[in-house]
Amino acid sequence: MFIKNKTLLCVTMFILVAAVGCTKQYTPMPLEDLEVIPRAETQSQGGITVSAAILNGEESLHVFGVDLEKVGVQPVWIEVENSTNAKQLFLSMSVDQNYFSPHEVWWKTRYEKDKEASARMAARFKELMLPDVVGPKSSMSGFVLTPIHAGSVRLINMDILGLKKLTSFTFFLKIPGFLADHHLVDVDSLYTEDQLIRCNTMDELRQQIEALPCCVTNKSGEKQGDPLNVVLVSPKDAAWKAVVRRGWDETEPINFSSSMKTVNAFMAHKEYKTSPISALYVFGRGQDIGLQKARKTIHERNHLRMWLTPIVYKDSRVWVGTISRDIGVKMTSKTWNLTTHEIDGNVDEARSYLIQDLAYSQALKSLAFAGGVGEVSEDAPKLNLTDSAWYTDGYRAVLFLSKEDISMAKIKLLDWKQPR
Repeated sequence: MFIKNKTLLCVTMFILVAAVGCTKQYTPMPLEDLEVIPRAETQSQGGITVSAAILNGEESLHVFGVDLEKVGVQPVWIEVENSTNAKQLFLSMSVDQNYFSPHEVWWKTRYEKDKEASARMAARFKELMLPDVVGPKSSMSGFVLTPIHAGSVRLINMDILGLKKLTSFTFFLKIPGFLADHHLVDVDSLYTEDQLIRCNTMDELRQQIEALPCCVTNKSGEKQGDPLNVVLVSPKDAAWKAVVRRGWDETEPINFSSSMKTVNAFMAHKEYKTSPISALYVFGRGQDIGLQKARKTIHERNHLRMWLTPIVYKDSRVWVGTISRDIGVKMTSKTWNLTTHEIDGNVDEARSYLIQDLAYSQALKSLAFAGGVGEVSEDAPKLNLTDSAWYTDGYRAVLFLSKEDISMAKIKLLDWKQPR
C-alpha cells in the first residue's frame, strides 16, 4: 500500500511539474506603448486620410506576444480617417494579395498545450485586426498581416471603395532594422559644390554623359570590367521609388552572416533576395547602390550597380551604372569562394530589360541613347573582371525619370543616338 501511494505521489508530482512547464506567460504590450504612429506615413485625398507603418520583428513580438517573423509574417499598421458622408470599404487584398487571416496566424503560433493562453492570444489577434468598414465621419485602425518583405523599404498599395468611387493610395514604407549596403554611403557628401558639373541644356548633358568612363574597374583601377551602359537622370527619390515599385531588392553588406546565407542559398539552389554583391569600382569607389532581381535561385538574377556622378541637370542628379543578367555559376580563382556568376554576354539585352522595367514603373519620362562605351562585337567580345565575355552596340541608355506617374504612351524618345 505504501509503495502504491508513493508511486501515485510521484505520478501526481510529474503531472503538476509538466503542467507548470507548459503554462505560457502571454503578456503582449499595450498598443498605445508602441511607437509606430510617430514614424507612420500619412496621405489624404477625397476626404479620406490614411496613415501606415510596418512593424519589425521585435515590435511584432511585443504587440502580438509571439514571434511573427518566425512564421514569415510582417504586420502593417493602418489607420483610416473617413471625413466623407458615406461609409468606406477597405480592401485588404490591395495591401498584399497573399495576406494572412488572424486565425491563420494564430494557428501557426498558438500554444497547443495551454488552452487559456491560446484563447487570450486568439482574442488579441482579432482585437488588433483592421476592420473592413469605416463609417461616415469616423475612423478605424488595426493591422493587416502580410508575408515578410526583405529590405528597408516596401511598396504598399491601399484601395478604399466608397459609393461609386475607388480611392487608391501608394506608400513607400520604411522597414526598421534592415541594413543595406547603400546605408553605409552618404551620397549627399560625395561631392562638394565646387566639384558639381551643372548642365543647363541637353547638349551639355549629353557631352558630360558620353565623357564618363566606359567601364567599371577593379579596386586599383588597373583592369576594366563590365560596361557602364545605363544612366538615370532623376529628381530626388524618383529613381529609388521606381526600382522599389518594380520589385528590385537591396543588397546586404558583405559580412560573416550574409556570406553564410549566400553559401547556404548557393548550395541549396534557393533564392536570397538581398544577398550581397561584390564591389566594382567607378570614380575610385565601389557602387553607391547595389540592386538585384532574383528568380527562384540565387544563380539567376539581374544585377544593377549605380554610382552618383558629379553631373547635375536642372533639378536632377545623374547616376551611371552597369546592368547584367546572371545566368548561372562557374568556378574561378578570382573570388574568395572560388565561384562566380556567368553573365549573359549580350549586355544590351539587360539594358533593354531595365528600360522596359522602368517604363512599367510609370516613372520613365524620356529615353535617349548616348555613346561612351564603344562598340564591342560578338565575334571579338571583351571580358569582365571574372572572365565572362560581353559585347554591345556601344550605347548607354539614358533614362529621364519623373516624380509624377507617366503612362507608357507618353514616353518621349529623344533623337540622340540610334541603337541597332
